[in-house]
Amino acid sequence: MRPFFTLHRAHATLLALTLLISPWIGACQKKIQEPNRPRLVLLIVVDQLRTDFIQRWEHRLRPRGLRYLLREGVFFTDARYLQANTATGPGHATLVTGAGPSTHGIIGNRWFDRRSRRVRYVVEDPRYQVLGQERIEGEGTSPRNLLSTTISDELVMARPGRSRAFSASMKDRSAILLAGHLGKAYWYSTLSGDFVTSTYYEAQYPKWLRDWNRERRVDSYRGKKWRLMRDRETYEFADRDDRPFEIPLLDLGRTMPHLVTADNDQQFYSVLRATPFADRLLLDFVRDLIDAEEIGRRGATDFLAVGFSASDFVGHAFGPSSLEAEDNFLRTDHVLHELFQFIDKRIGLDRTVIALSADHGITEAPEYLTELGFNAGRHVPSEFMARLNRSLKRRFGVTRDLVIDFVSRDLVLDEGLIERLDLDLAAVERATAEEAMKMPGFELAVARADLLAGTVPSTDLYMRVMNGFRPERGGNVTLVPAQGWFLASDPSPSILTAMHGSPWVYDSQVPILIAGKRIKRDVVNGRVAPRDLAMTLASYLEIRPPSGSDGTVLPGVVPLPSRNPLD
Repeated sequence: MRPFFTLHRAHATLLALTLLISPWIGACQKKIQEPNRPRLVLLIVVDQLRTDFIQRWEHRLRPRGLRYLLREGVFFTDARYLQANTATGPGHATLVTGAGPSTHGIIGNRWFDRRSRRVRYVVEDPRYQVLGQERIEGEGTSPRNLLSTTISDELVMARPGRSRAFSASMKDRSAILLAGHLGKAYWYSTLSGDFVTSTYYEAQYPKWLRDWNRERRVDSYRGKKWRLMRDRETYEFADRDDRPFEIPLLDLGRTMPHLVTADNDQQFYSVLRATPFADRLLLDFVRDLIDAEEIGRRGATDFLAVGFSASDFVGHAFGPSSLEAEDNFLRTDHVLHELFQFIDKRIGLDRTVIALSADHGITEAPEYLTELGFNAGRHVPSEFMARLNRSLKRRFGVTRDLVIDFVSRDLVLDEGLIERLDLDLAAVERATAEEAMKMPGFELAVARADLLAGTVPSTDLYMRVMNGFRPERGGNVTLVPAQGWFLASDPSPSILTAMHGSPWVYDSQVPILIAGKRIKRDVVNGRVAPRDLAMTLASYLEIRPPSGSDGTVLPGVVPLPSRNPLD
């Protein structure tokens, strides 16, 4: 029995030692496996959020919404896009690639494709279709038009089989671009009121998404009134609730409260996007997405991007200096407050790095600027195209129109006709630019021939046009509106109150806020760029930057190494 007793005591001693040192072993293994890496990278893009909105209404923020990021992270107050066309597609693409449109290829929400000789939508891809729907030309289905990798792509490639990427938004282009090439994107469909994805991402809908859509949560907002969140007298724009130049979507009306109603389902699904209820619906979806996919809870760093877009629809419909825009801002902050609380419970804010920014700003309604005494106005593309064609006919002695389209700030010429008339294309482009500059409300008109030759002056404004130029994408002459002037993105009559898309500060300046472990509170007022965000996150995560990135690491975000790299 002696040998057995000895062996038994040996085992007992080994077990006791194991119990004593196992916590230390576990801690060491955890340190080796996850050296200060977050469980989640949460990127939030608030469509059309200007920096001054946060600064103006900071005192009214909730404690754990935007105020959490201001209190715990770094606030960059002057991040400016460096391209001339400030729109949803280029902005989202720049944030995740760290590059400008000339590199990542997303020069607008739409552009004239020179190879197919037709207008192409930013995330259009005929090889894929929205699951459960017939393919509609121009609908978004994949990120293939994005030419650069994204920060989430690099994270997934750096942690193969472990890190994952997801995105969700009320806009297809927002969700698809934010998910990159290797993530999964979900977006709201105005055809059905469902959240959908495409065959690029899934062969069929996962069960949790089928269940979510079956619940028809969107219908809970049918016939609901959008009322002010707080007492009316507390609003700065309380007296700006019924302005004749406001152009609300469909039957939404110009005054608070706004009744969410429509003649049919598809109109209702569209109207909903121009109310704060859209962001709340998205919040409900994101919470279910996090739970269903166990985002941030599988032992590796996951990436989640959320594109809140109600602010964009509200700003377009009522203008940025409106009672509706002010109330929507406060409601967006409330939604962020709830999202951060949910993240804290499920994943832990101490294990999450959060970055928040915007894709562009917004110009004031030109009628409002005129009331204040500024020189402002509205461009009507169909009218200035007709004027240009009259001038070009006289100049070149032709009888047919040479300008045939206007897409994403670009005039498109009939190159086939110009060739048949034996005219020099570069000469026609330059003549078109010269004639455009004779009209009021244009700051700049640049011929494609000069962009190709690189002969434009090296001023800031010309360089912004160059930063948005791709030889195979775009028209023949790029237009830049004068300050305060409304310029739509296509020839149709304007159905918007306010617009963005210019290089001026009100459209190009956005906030960047970053909070996470070992990031100290700070406010940076120096000039930075949204393209710096991807480079900064890559450095923070210790992964390769996106392939086209040319930004710099933002100051105060990336901490000094907490360990010897050789350990």
